Amino acid sequence: MTELSTDLQKCVAMGELMRNHKITHSGGDELEFFIMTTYTDSAENVGLYHVDTPTTGDVLTSGTIPWRATTANMSWDLQEPALNSSDEVRLLRFADLKRASMRTSLAMRYEKNTWGKPATSADVVTPYGFDMWATYPAAFTAAGFVGVNPAGFTSGAGSVNSTTYPRWSNYYAQYSAIEQNDLVDTMCDVFYETNFESPIPGGNPIPDYSGGIQHAIYSNWTVCKALRHLARAQNDDLGADLMPYHLSALFNGVPVTPVPFLDDSKDEYSDLAAYDPLYFIDWGVMKFEFLSGWDQRESTKEAPNQHLVVTTHVDSRYNLACRDRRRLGLITLDTLC
Repeated sequence: MTELSTDLQKCVAMGELMRNHKITHSGGDELEFFIMTTYTDSAENVGLYHVDTPTTGDVLTSGTIPWRATTANMSWDLQEPALNSSDEVRLLRFADLKRASMRTSLAMRYEKNTWGKPATSADVVTPYGFDMWATYPAAFTAAGFVGVNPAGFTSGAGSVNSTTYPRWSNYYAQYSAIEQNDLVDTMCDVFYETNFESPIPGGNPIPDYSGGIQHAIYSNWTVCKALRHLARAQNDDLGADLMPYHLSALFNGVPVTPVPFLDDSKDEYSDLAAYDPLYFIDWGVMKFEFLSGWDQRESTKEAPNQHLVVTTHVDSRYNLACRDRRRLGLITLDTLC
């Protein structure tokens, strides 16, 4: 069987991201997380017979992320000729086709979810994607941590308001040309500005969801191809291989991974595809979080009022969660905002 069902060369979300960057929770009506937004300024320099003045304060706020459900299905009638054939190969091909169609639908839905976001907070069905956590301002004036509340979410990403807590923002910048002194310099700024570490030697004693720094960069083929040309131009020892970097150039040792869904030449693509985006993701603070037992859970049952029709459902309850937006970056063309 040959698969020609989609323009995308690959579905990065289901094929790679959701497999490599997920955790499971045992229960709960929603995901809750805590943020230390400031610190009690209790440290001081003192002399002999210093009189202590204990300092306390509210340094925490909390956020919530709802569970979202994604489903796909396949059905067959027990009377279908392929199921009543003595040809085992035909039977297997029938089953494989049904399952492949269902799982392709699921892969495409995950792809759309991952590289987007719900339109507004009124949408209580669509899962969060990168565009929920890595945002851009309504009007751009200067690069910095200006990726505040996502459009349509006045209470903020994860119900934490960036107006109230400005550090709950991602880094955003723009470029006009894929050149060393334009895009590449901007990428350097993003890498430096978002490289946060615990101020406490040896790591933060407060348990969090950080798995250490796990940088990743995602973009479209237009950007990746141009970056490969820049990399080749500065390396004179490439031999006869005309495509020495496979599909990715490296930036500070991190591959710039091409994502077909970010190419606006496809029949389906992301909202930001036309602006040649680069997503800087730290998987140490971002995960696909699943409710236990609901990571592509399969169930098969007889269809209602159709006793000869059998349906298999695949169901997931999950969401894409970020615990520290300061460790995310987004760069787009300067025509976006």
